[in-house]
Amino acid sequence: MLMIEGFNTRRILIDNGSSVDIIYLSTFQQLKVDPEILRPFESPLISFSGGRVYPKGIVTLTVTVGSYPRRLTRQLDFLMVNYPSLYNVIIGRLTLNRWKAITSIYCLKVKFPIENGIGEVEGDQVLARECYQVVLVAMENHTWMIEEKDEEKVEALETVELVDRESAKITTMGTTLSEKMKKKLV
Repeated sequence: MLMIEGFNTRRILIDNGSSVDIIYLSTFQQLKVDPEILRPFESPLISFSGGRVYPKGIVTLTVTVGSYPRRLTRQLDFLMVNYPSLYNVIIGRLTLNRWKAITSIYCLKVKFPIENGIGEVEGDQVLARECYQVVLVAMENHTWMIEEKDEEKVEALETVELVDRESAKITTMGTTLSEKMKKKLV
């Protein structure tokens, strides 16, 4: 459990493999924060299966981990995603690194240094097992939905040679990049 914007939030996935922190639309709506604080974010997220999910935006929220007096409060940037999930929030490795956290899958614990010692959060073994089983069933039934972005908003790409006259050494770049930026990237 984490406290997000003053609300106790359960079903948190601590994901050492995720490069971002994610909050799902339904959870975001329950926080009763002003939706105007959502900032644009255009890059897709790539799932394990290679599918793309387009975030609705990025939002900075106050998060407290641990319980008094051994707790840590920080501002986190979450990508807000409208996607079915058993979890309310995913905390990724960048946040875990900022917290200097140690995770134990076996013990379902996260420990982190605080000013006067060590704080910790303990997971719920029964809830973790239930979530895992539901995810397995959903994957077997292929019930995951991937939101596709409007085709007209996707930038066209062009093929660019990285080395003159070596057609095997190519990449693709967006057509709206300036020539100066293209040269820098190449």
